[in-house]
Amino acid sequence: MAYLTAVFTASDKSYNVHCIREFTPEQFADHERVLADFVRLRQRFSLLHIVELNFAALMSFIHELESSQNPDKNRALVQANRHFMNYLSSSYALWQHLRTSLIRDFGRRSEQVLRFMKYIQLLEDNRFEYAFCQDFRNFVQHCGFPVGGMNLRHDRAGRVATVKYSKAALLTEYNGWEKSHLRGRPETDFDLLAIIKQHNRMVIQGFSVVIQAVYASNLDRIESYFLSLHKEAKRVHENAVAKVVLALPSSPEEGTITFEDIPANPLAELGLSRKHAKS
Repeated sequence: MAYLTAVFTASDKSYNVHCIREFTPEQFADHERVLADFVRLRQRFSLLHIVELNFAALMSFIHELESSQNPDKNRALVQANRHFMNYLSSSYALWQHLRTSLIRDFGRRSEQVLRFMKYIQLLEDNRFEYAFCQDFRNFVQHCGFPVGGMNLRHDRAGRVATVKYSKAALLTEYNGWEKSHLRGRPETDFDLLAIIKQHNRMVIQGFSVVIQAVYASNLDRIESYFLSLHKEAKRVHENAVAKVVLALPSSPEEGTITFEDIPANPLAELGLSRKHAKS
């Protein structure tokens, strides 16, 4: 059987495991369902957070480049390509993985899958930055590096980095611009940093809403359930955290105890706040 325990270090520095109660079979089955829902939601959000981290790393690199007194141009170009490739790869993987997850979880012809694919189509049809990044990722994957030209210019605010790619070069090197309709665009070159910033904003906001709508319908219950277990532990000791004991040693003198952690702050572990979770 499984047990809810309070685990804490006492004032004398001793490590304590206090058994609060034994789960009934029904209670433990419910616990496993809630935990599985939480783990699935955390997995769905994980790639979104990776995209966010890659975007932050790219922006940090640009800031470092603008602040450097004598940047190594060759190293800067390599680093810029690395950051752009990481961002484009993770953002592409995000929608591919989410589509695959929706198909696996709900079925290829399910409402969840059809609505998601309609949403992607609307982005590609109406938001150039999103459509461009879809095509640009394929260009980078198959044809060339993402940075066409990188320069530092001086203005009143200091040095400003620009990363661009000419339309003529993109059309010469690759012909798969079906989503972004590049040939008909009026621009002669494209500001890649401006495009990535817009793209990232759309992805982080839009995909977060999609994931919450599909997988987080019971998020309030998940949060309240885990917090209630930690409240039980706090009644034993103010510094205690709740853990589930899954296996006990055959004798108290020897063997190991198998613990299962309980999320202490479920929303934070998902990268959410109460405001975001309620949206």
